[in-house]
Amino acid sequence: MSTGDSWSERRRALLRDDPAAAETAARLLAEMGTEERDDEEIEAAHRANRLAAVRAYEPGARLDEELRLRLTGPDTEGGALRFQ
Repeated sequence: MSTGDSWSERRRALLRDDPAAAETAARLLAEMGTEERDDEEIEAAHRANRLAAVRAYEPGARLDEELRLRLTGPDTEGGALRFQ
């Protein structure tokens, strides 16, 4: 991601001509934090938050992309794996 591509910088650019809006936006961004994250990190956080919100109403909810693995065999007895 290059400088100028972040959502916070795009938002500031949109409000640059309105001093009151720009001040409000700057204050909100300062309160929220302005860490830089790449698109994949933002998407992962969005999906995790969405799943958590849905699970508040439906505990068994899952994402379509969720991957579940079931390990079986003699080394999985008791619910733990032994790495030998």
